[in-house]
Amino acid sequence: MNINSILSLQGQGLSVSTGKSEQLKKDPREEFLAYMEKSPAERMADAWLKAHGLSEEDLKAMDPAKREAIEKQMAEDIKREMQEEAQKRALKQANNKTLPMASFLVVAGEQS
Repeated sequence: MNINSILSLQGQGLSVSTGKSEQLKKDPREEFLAYMEKSPAERMADAWLKAHGLSEEDLKAMDPAKREAIEKQMAEDIKREMQEEAQKRALKQANNKTLPMASFLVVAGEQS
């Protein structure tokens, strides 16, 4: 098989890397649209699973006790991350507050 044959197969969504015709991942546009249809909670859960080397299918295949333990850990981690982000935003907002106009005039007048 020459390079042009390989490129034409890949352009059709097929892979020849293993010698078998395999369907490549979904179209990036389809993946994006599917991602955007998910709720923020679903996106956080997907990110947590990915960070821990797991998939939704892995979770479904687990015995109920192990799955429950993983879901509990996921919920605790996500809650902690959300609290940390809220604290960071509050701190940033507090640091970004501007002085009222009267304070600015007093400070500017003192420099003269």
